[in-house]
Parts: sequence; C-alpha cells; structure tokens
Amino acid sequence: MPIDYTTRSLLASVKVRSMNADNQNTFTDDDMIRIASEELQAVLIPFIESVKGEYWVQIYDVPFIQGQMYYTLPERATGTKLRDICLLDMQGNEILLNYINIEDMKSSWAYAPYQFGFYPQDNQARLVLGNLLGSANYQSVRMRYFRRPNTLINTDQAGQVLNINTLTNEVTLTAVPTTWTTATLVDCINSKPPFQSRVDNQVLTGIAGFVLTFSSLPTGLSVGDWVSEANFSPIPQIPVEAHRLLETLTAARILQYSGDPSFTVFQQEAEQAKRDLITVISPRVDGSPRKIPIRNRLWGPW
Repeated sequence: MPIDYTTRSLLASVKVRSMNADNQNTFTDDDMIRIASEELQAVLIPFIESVKGEYWVQIYDVPFIQGQMYYTLPERATGTKLRDICLLDMQGNEILLNYINIEDMKSSWAYAPYQFGFYPQDNQARLVLGNLLGSANYQSVRMRYFRRPNTLINTDQAGQVLNINTLTNEVTLTAVPTTWTTATLVDCINSKPPFQSRVDNQVLTGIAGFVLTFSSLPTGLSVGDWVSEANFSPIPQIPVEAHRLLETLTAARILQYSGDPSFTVFQQEAEQAKRDLITVISPRVDGSPRKIPIRNRLWGPW
C-alpha cells in the first residue's frame, strides 16, 4: 500500500493533533488546508531555504534579444529573487555575469564601456553589456531561481493519473473539476518524493469527461501523479521529513485560533522539530565539502 503524502493525510493528522472532530463546524477542511498552506509559505519555505541546500532551484531560459537589456523575473520565484543569472552563448556555454551595484553605474565615461554584468530592478533583471550593447549575440538569458512550492488544495480539487495514452497524448484522471476548460493551465505533480512539478502551466487541448488531452505529454509523467490547476498542489512540495513539522505547525495555529492555550505546547514541539529537521537537511551533501573557487583566475576557476 503506497504512502499517502497528500493533504488528505495531512488533514487526518491535523484533526487528531488539534482535537477537531469531522462533525465540528468551526473549521472546514478547506480552512485547515488554507492554514497549512500559510504555514508552509510563511515558516517552512524560509526555514528550508535558510540552509542554502539548493532546494527548489529551477532554470528559466529566456531568448536573448539583441539590444534588449531588461528581462522579467520568473513569476514563481520565491521572494521575486534570483539564485543566479548568466548568458548562454551559441554553443550552450554559460557566460558569467557579475552583480553590479547601481551606484557603480555612475562611473566615469571611461570606465562604463567595460562594465559587464547585471543588477535587479523591481521585477526585472537589467543586463549591462558595456561596449557590446547592440552588438552582443547570445542564445538566451539563463535565470536560476527558487521555485515557490504550490499553494495547497484538497484532493477533490485535483485529479490523479489513472492511465496515459502516449499515442494520443491523452491522460485519464480519477476526477476533473467541473470548472476546468481548455483555457485552464495545469501543473503535473510527482506523487512521490521529492514531489516536484513535472511541468508548470501546461496547456490543455481537450477535456472529455475525466480525460485530458495535451499537446505533448509532460516528461516523466507517471500513473499516480496529480494534475491540478496551475500554482496549486494536493501534495506539500517539501521534503518528506518536513511533513510532520507542517502538521504540527498547522495544529498549533488552529488551536491558537480556537483560543486553546495548549497551542503553546505544539509551538514548542514545532521548534524542536525544526532543530531536528535541520540536522537532516543540512548539509545537503554530507561526503563532499564545498570548495571556494577563485573567479577569473589566470588558469581557470580552481
């Protein structure tokens, strides 16, 4: 019997921890999932990112347009920030872009042509290509960013894959929400750890009952995976070891909202769970210490 990692299992645990019976009318299942999603976004994401373990790092390539210096940051970037940005040449090699302080853009005219890098401005990355402006020729602008885990939803607001027809690109689900149309963008979520998205913002070309038709099947899509509306997921997209912590945080918040003073006990339990979790997820690679490269040295980076 496969392990249930979905919000269905999360709800069952939270109800037991917070002593909320199924027939109580203070908090609905959707209320509890919303609270869990808030704890995920406000507490767990910053906590897991703080270990600098490259969790949720994704690559977003944007075609380079000659003369265009501003490129919009990925919409799912946590905190609207980047992990890194570089250029890709025509052979697919990554070209270093240095982070330039805006104050340094006020340099004298003699120095300005030799600036080569970027700086963020609001929701965009602004390239600085010095004397190559208007003549640079690259394949794309590559942004590495921390992808924001999807907002949690109940399992009845998504569908689980039952069958995949690779000839017709049709995917049969256990259910399809009645609000979905071919204008609905969907995410396909791996049902097994690490619960990553197989594809984001996938376009549907057809819906017939519980059968979805894709223009092309998402890479790696498997029976048992979940299909949900874009930006939502019935599975918390965090390490398995963090699921119990999410349940504790959610139960504590529900007890607090209920006016039950025992919520402080759960908060203390959550703090201990965070200390235990950090020993599991950090460092990300135990047997290989990090090396500190010296960039732009004469004989290479190492």
